[in-house]
Amino acid sequence: MAPCYTVGEFEVRPDERRVLCGGAPVVLGSRAFDLLLCLIEHRDRLISKSELLELVWPGVVVEESNLTVHVSALRKLLGAQAVATVPGRGYRFAMAVAETNSEAPVREIRHSLPAERDAFVGRAEALTALSQRIQSGARLVSVLGLGGTGKTRLVTRYGRSWLGEFPGGVWFCDLAPARSLDGVVSAVAQGLDIPLGREDPLVQVGHAIDGRGRCLVILDNFEQVARHAQSTLGRWLDRAERACFVVTTREVLGLPGEDVLALPPLPPADGIALFVLRAEAASSDFHPGSQDQLAIAPLVDLLDGLPLAIELAASRVRVMPPRLLLQRMSERFKLLASKGGRIDRHSTLRAAFDWSWDLLPPHEKAALAQLSVFEGGFTLEAAEAVIDLTAFDDAPWTVDAIHALVDKSLVRPRGDDRFDLLVSVQVYAAEHLETEGRYAGSGPQAMAAAQMRAIAWFGALGPIRAIQGRCADLDNLVTACRRAVALGDGDSAAGALDGAWDALRVRGPFETGVELAESVCGMLGLNDRAAAHAQSVLGHALVVCGRLGPARAVFDRALACAVATGDRPCEAWVTFRLGLLHFDQGRMDDARAQYVAAIQFAQEQGERRLECSAINQLGVVAQVVGRTDDALLQFERALALARETGDRQLQGSPLANIANLHAALGRMDEARARCAESLAVARDTGDRRLEGNTLCNLGMVCFVQERLADAEEASKAALVVARELGNLLLECIVLCNLGIVFERLDRPDEAQTHFEAAVRLARALGDPLYEGQFLGYLGLLHSRQGRHGEARSCLESGEALLRGVSDRFGLGVLLTSRAEAHYLAGDAMAATASLAAAAAIAAEVGAGPASEVALALTRVSALIASPRTRNQAALKKTVAADRLWPISGTQ
Repeated sequence: MAPCYTVGEFEVRPDERRVLCGGAPVVLGSRAFDLLLCLIEHRDRLISKSELLELVWPGVVVEESNLTVHVSALRKLLGAQAVATVPGRGYRFAMAVAETNSEAPVREIRHSLPAERDAFVGRAEALTALSQRIQSGARLVSVLGLGGTGKTRLVTRYGRSWLGEFPGGVWFCDLAPARSLDGVVSAVAQGLDIPLGREDPLVQVGHAIDGRGRCLVILDNFEQVARHAQSTLGRWLDRAERACFVVTTREVLGLPGEDVLALPPLPPADGIALFVLRAEAASSDFHPGSQDQLAIAPLVDLLDGLPLAIELAASRVRVMPPRLLLQRMSERFKLLASKGGRIDRHSTLRAAFDWSWDLLPPHEKAALAQLSVFEGGFTLEAAEAVIDLTAFDDAPWTVDAIHALVDKSLVRPRGDDRFDLLVSVQVYAAEHLETEGRYAGSGPQAMAAAQMRAIAWFGALGPIRAIQGRCADLDNLVTACRRAVALGDGDSAAGALDGAWDALRVRGPFETGVELAESVCGMLGLNDRAAAHAQSVLGHALVVCGRLGPARAVFDRALACAVATGDRPCEAWVTFRLGLLHFDQGRMDDARAQYVAAIQFAQEQGERRLECSAINQLGVVAQVVGRTDDALLQFERALALARETGDRQLQGSPLANIANLHAALGRMDEARARCAESLAVARDTGDRRLEGNTLCNLGMVCFVQERLADAEEASKAALVVARELGNLLLECIVLCNLGIVFERLDRPDEAQTHFEAAVRLARALGDPLYEGQFLGYLGLLHSRQGRHGEARSCLESGEALLRGVSDRFGLGVLLTSRAEAHYLAGDAMAATASLAAAAAIAAEVGAGPASEVALALTRVSALIASPRTRNQAALKKTVAADRLWPISGTQ
């Protein structure tokens, strides 16, 4: 049986003589199919027209026009650049091909690979070599080469073509903006699509990779952070034993087990094909005559086969044909070839940049140089704020200058209204910005002025825009904050810190927020307004990192500074964040008071985002203390306000809490509907925290409906999300839920392991509410296994904790567990007393007949009233049948 081939979204099946797209057959003529198969099977080389005619029409004399017609048909099907034309020589198949098994099921594999904006050319040998090394067991392959050799395109193509080999996904992590260990971790977390949580970010990333099993992690542009290889990549290799890593770098990392694949320049035929393809894309009028065709090969050779240099040269055919490009580049390279006549590759690439620079008009030179102050890309709006072209007469609109630089391949589009520079281009442009005489006005003062404009822009960005585009400006915000601190600009530093922290809360690492806030708070001469904002962020960052002890004093200082300067919005946010601290410490009355005050502040200031968040948290407190009607009212108010603002992400938290409350009260239809809404918001906005909470709740909905396999699957999925996020609170809740599911499945050892892990984690977090609830579940399991001493200890400790935080729902459930434990231990009187106390709480909180506490009351009452022999026989069938879940609403 002949192998099948995967080409982009198409599957080619030679034995069936069919082409499929998405599983559906594609209409393709017989000769066109033969031509496609021929090109695929000879994809490692250029095929002349005469050879193609002989292979596709063996023994038949046909005109070349027939070949042209069928090539056009293939391009129409596969894309205009699928088949490359090498003028005067023949054709070459320009798409990556992977051999597949036609009987293998189609799987949807997650990935974060960037989209390919144009056709991939050549590199068949390198792709095969990379695949063979991974298949032979290599777990770390470093693709080695200098800038411009096409390392990124190669590994991206490999990831896309071999996607099916990695069921855990292929994850592209761009380290280009990274300059520190924090930068590496943040970039990898972004590529893996995991916001970082309270855990050590290095450890969390390792857990996330390990949790994805057989996966491929691509670390692009590692050279500038190679000094951190052992402390990052080395640790992840040890942690995630089934994961494979491919690194692009300009230097060997020196890690144990590293397999180095040196990437050479393109061979002449591929270089020519690349030039022609890019030239045709740059100019629809590119139809080289005989002299220009003859000039292409020596031009590519002079460019040393470097893809970036070739593409830069090809982009200029709109103003200069190949023969003139050859003349100009020859003069430039004679200067660089002074040492023994050898053209150094770095010099060659720099010559390409110099040549591109020389072709720019003065205002575009200034624009490119000033763009170098951005870290991690920029929007057009940000570029307009930073680029100053007022010194140039008749200078164009800044947006036009950016577009001109895009056209000349010096600026890269990175999605909707977002652009960036290659690292090498950024370094090159920064040198010109800081050096006098490179263009009118360049020099150290120009660099300082551009940086100050960037600081001012990002210092005023604000929290809402800071999290747009999945926090795309995080690096810019962090850089702006650090630069402002170095320059002693307290107002800008505090402003940038506000935005950076809102982004860091979503993407992490949280400890960077603490470090930034501490640096701003430590500035000399910081005014009260800036100090209030910086202390507010510092306190919140400490709370999120689980360092609750010092947070109160920090918040007190923030509040004093905000009051002193009359900054009411800041005072409002400090008040709200103090409520979060009180809640985490189990002080529900204090938390409620802070939220009420924050709502009043927000309404006075028109801070609807704060008002929504505080109302939502007020509902969480109401639910914890058993005021369910009030809790639902607050959640619905928060949801209505979020919808009025049009902020879809803001709607997620109240939706999750409403679903949770309905489920706790036994209203499963309402809970399921709200879960579906919440999950849709999470996936639409990329909110992994909300997704994890919703999966957690859905797992328990399945449990109540006796879909135990679905409950286990959803809960395990929630656990993966929680660990990827580093969301320890969600992790401990899901661990408890899995314990509940395993107990119902009559797997008591697994249930005990999960309950104990949940208790340990809640205790480490300093969370008495969840620790008390989890001890209740663990205690009942001990009792049912005949360990009455351990059961009594757990239940007594849990009851004390829940009474301390006024958790009426949790206390009601725990008291039913105590009643059952007393009964199983032979103390019927104590069992009756506990049951009566639980019934009183159920009536107090208005628990419906399908709620967790009501179900528990019904089951335990029947247990106590029935003959003991019958109870023992039925116990396995009723184990944990009333269980639901602890509160898992978001903040």
